[in-house]
Amino acid sequence: QLQTSAQRALVQGQPTIVTVIGEAGYGRTHLAGVLALQIERTFAAKVLRLTSQGNVAGVPSRLLPDLLRSLLT
Repeated sequence: QLQTSAQRALVQGQPTIVTVIGEAGYGRTHLAGVLALQIERTFAAKVLRLTSQGNVAGVPSRLLPDLLRSLLT
């Protein structure tokens, strides 16, 4: 699904956001890196990689999701 979503975004020229949810240690960062590399190689596309800085005072940071939404709308 992730690769299909990325391919659709590239072909149609429309940005997309996906969310991968899982506990720490389940390989989300590795999955994102492999997918980004595959997209770069397959489509000669430049992939922008952003990561969250975790919680602020025990509350998940909304900075990255809010930034992405504002850039894509």
